[in-house]
Amino acid sequence: MSGLRMSPGVGIDIAIEGQKTLRIESLGFAEAIWEIYFGKNNIGESIKRGLSSPLVSTGRSCERLRGDGKCPG
Repeated sequence: MSGLRMSPGVGIDIAIEGQKTLRIESLGFAEAIWEIYFGKNNIGESIKRGLSSPLVSTGRSCERLRGDGKCPG
């Protein structure tokens, strides 16, 4: 499965199907990526809803995925 995953206290993991997962150990970079998609001045509400809706349908929480209790509003 491809995607981005926050690694709490570490940074962000980038997975591309068929490739080795890449971990970027930079909390600043991880926060910047989060803000682009879910922050106050995100790239679009429809994108934010589209990315966060699978969390609701699968019963997974963004608090657990992000690790700090902050979810997209």
